[in-house]
Amino acid sequence: MLEKTGKTAGGEERHDLAVVETATGAVHVLAPAQVSGVDAAGSKYAGWLRSPHGRGNDQISFVTPLSADKPAAKVEDKGYYDLGLYQLTADFQLKPIRTLSADWPVDAKPMLKLSK
Repeated sequence: MLEKTGKTAGGEERHDLAVVETATGAVHVLAPAQVSGVDAAGSKYAGWLRSPHGRGNDQISFVTPLSADKPAAKVEDKGYYDLGLYQLTADFQLKPIRTLSADWPVDAKPMLKLSK
């Protein structure tokens, strides 16, 4: 796994979560690594939510959902997100397996401070 950086069509920086195919050296982008936006309540968020971790050769866990715009819970100025486990398919797509943090207490989940 690696962070692939580049520019968007508008010239803004872009950061993506990617893997390298060792047989060919091809880089496959899996999902955006940096997320930001405004939720339905008007709170802004920005940060490196992904926190990817490999599990063997074909599984990756990171903060879910991929869009990261819907926290699992909000407490005051903090958004708590779930941790998902994904299968990396043969065609380099991510297939959800399960939510690892489904039964975790809210304060044990990955957190991002929200601002207005």
